[in-house]
Amino acid sequence: MVVAQDEISVKYFEGLEESVYRNIEACLALSKSIRSTFGPSGQNKIVINHVGRLFVTNDAATILKELEVAHPAAKILVMASQQQEQEAGDGTNVVFQLSGALLEQARDLLKMGLSVAQVTSGFEMGCKKALEILDELVVENLSDIRCYKSVLRVIKTAVMSKQIDLADFLSELITKACIETLPQKSYFNVDNIRVLKILGAGVNQSKMIKGMVFRRETEGEVKEVFNGKVAIFSCPVDALQTETKGTVLLTSADELTKFSKGEEDLMEKHMRSLSDAGVKVIVSGGKVGELALHYANKLNMMVVKLSSKFDVRRLCQATGASALPQLVTPTPEELGTISHVYSDEIADASVVIFEQDTHEGTVVTLLIRGSTENIMDDVERAIDDGVNTFKCLTRSPKLVAGAGATEIELARRLVSYAGTVPGLEQYAIREFARAFEVVVKVLAENSGQKGAGVNQSKMIKGMVFRRETEGEVKEVFNGKVAIFSCPVDALQTETKGTVLLTSADELTKFSKGEEDLMEKHMRSLSDAGVKVIVSGGKVGELALHYANKLNMMVVKLSSKFDVRRLCQATGASALPQLVTPTPEELGTISHVYSDEIADASVVIFEQDTHEGTVVTLLIRGSTENIMDDVERAIDDGVNTFKCLTRSPKLVAGAGATEIELARRLVSYAGTVPGLEQYAIREFARAFEVVVKVLAENSGQKVLDLHLLKHWAIRLATNAANTILRVDQIIMARPAGGPKPRQPGAMDED
Repeated sequence: MVVAQDEISVKYFEGLEESVYRNIEACLALSKSIRSTFGPSGQNKIVINHVGRLFVTNDAATILKELEVAHPAAKILVMASQQQEQEAGDGTNVVFQLSGALLEQARDLLKMGLSVAQVTSGFEMGCKKALEILDELVVENLSDIRCYKSVLRVIKTAVMSKQIDLADFLSELITKACIETLPQKSYFNVDNIRVLKILGAGVNQSKMIKGMVFRRETEGEVKEVFNGKVAIFSCPVDALQTETKGTVLLTSADELTKFSKGEEDLMEKHMRSLSDAGVKVIVSGGKVGELALHYANKLNMMVVKLSSKFDVRRLCQATGASALPQLVTPTPEELGTISHVYSDEIADASVVIFEQDTHEGTVVTLLIRGSTENIMDDVERAIDDGVNTFKCLTRSPKLVAGAGATEIELARRLVSYAGTVPGLEQYAIREFARAFEVVVKVLAENSGQKGAGVNQSKMIKGMVFRRETEGEVKEVFNGKVAIFSCPVDALQTETKGTVLLTSADELTKFSKGEEDLMEKHMRSLSDAGVKVIVSGGKVGELALHYANKLNMMVVKLSSKFDVRRLCQATGASALPQLVTPTPEELGTISHVYSDEIADASVVIFEQDTHEGTVVTLLIRGSTENIMDDVERAIDDGVNTFKCLTRSPKLVAGAGATEIELARRLVSYAGTVPGLEQYAIREFARAFEVVVKVLAENSGQKVLDLHLLKHWAIRLATNAANTILRVDQIIMARPAGGPKPRQPGAMDED
């Protein structure tokens, strides 16, 4: 049941029709809306969120995060994809597409008569078996997680789905960063890889820096330090102040001087104690006072101010220092070390770079360049996917075949398993298996492989029409064909007429007369040996009934040009009225049948070869543009043959004839008196353009993570089953008063 409450009424929706089916439709609508973003050839979406920020991306996680999904059932799918993001860091779109496919198959099962309990039970059995099979489909187990080449192959697969053009460059950058920050004994921490985006240059000028980069300037005069100790304070580096306001009574200028001198002496003492401890770099988490900065410059110490507490924490990790809450002299254990700190400018941005010698578990920064903010944001999302892929590798180094191969094998084995399961659950398991095919279908569609390749085009001796037959007869061999350019229906006068019927008996007789007349027409066609009726207009239900009864195929053609060509192919004559054709007006056909090519229903008229017959070239292709181009090439070839029938003479091609013409015309120009010889010489040179233009114009193994597939299957199944079990949604009206603080308003890492 769905309960929707508004200001004036309360609406109740319950049962399969109004509740479960509506939930499924809402989920399918959301699933299909992001389907085109799936895979390396996925398209981008422009998303404008509730605060007006614009995103151009094909990352499903980002799209779903910024969308305002209102339907509760669709929200369950969003939560499932978010859980996938947390567990594996990638594969959110796989969860969405698989969940949508499961719900679509469940809808068909429910319409067949299965109960929700039987469907969900079958899905759970299928999920359990799929996870068992998945363990058997492992094709590789990475023995050395620090092997650069092995890790690169896996990370490249994740990056390709977001940045296929930059996959090689970015995957190399991410792999180096991940191996660099991988500790020897503890777990890999994704926070050890930071991303800093600076506008300008191209993405291929991005680089990895061992250490940290902050987008700010140093506070003092010292701009560079080598091999120095670092003191990090989470408090302001300034004169100490009391927690409450205070008042000091000064009665003379001498007292004011002594008071100021005391503050200066105290600050100098603090800064000298830091300098004596060997500190070369001071990092402050708050304000840096002018007096402190003065003594830092005097004592040749660099001062850097960081506003973010998360930056302070990471810098502590990178340098090995401890963040001190008060301005005191740190002990040797609380000090950190840094190899090189310096201030620099990248494009129009001032940065401070903390470079650290390589050691296990260090922090690295990926400095991303790009021409626009959107490009850099998309690159950052690709880096996140790559880093999370490496994190999964550290937890489970099992790999399965990618590009949909695993899903197809799972579907095949699950279909076999379904045959061994007694009860109605076997149908649910079979549909569960079919749902895996959506991954391959969407990958193929998004990469342009909607149909077969051009090399699967073929010639058919006869004609092919993109439509279905009208009646029940789907195939005829060696039959006679009657072609009508008029509708095959009861005869009607050219003007509207009215028949006055005064009794039920008269109505019965009138209808019986129409039926008898139509039966007479159709039987006369059958007696004439007609097996195929072709209509150039409407086919009436009464005519279709008797055609099915007399075992005659009926085909409707809307185009008069198709009717003419079919007459030519079969030797029939197009009759303008529904009359019995003479033997001379009938045509013959060797084979007529209905078929499906890809997702198109066709009727094929095949004819034995004879002179002057019509043939159809059936062109296949992945896109409309490719097939249009092939059609133009066919037109050129057919017209070339037409020219051959008119003049069979041939000359040398590839520009040879034009070059020879140019050479001879230049010689001829020398024999022509007058200024015309110059025109003839330029005329000859014009032929050279053909050769010049001709010369100028001629001028991986994919692997997926086993863990990613594992979580995708589990979460998609759980989400689908959860939605199917919902029979009631109660949405209360929001209460008044201040809104609760949203998680997005909190400090984020």
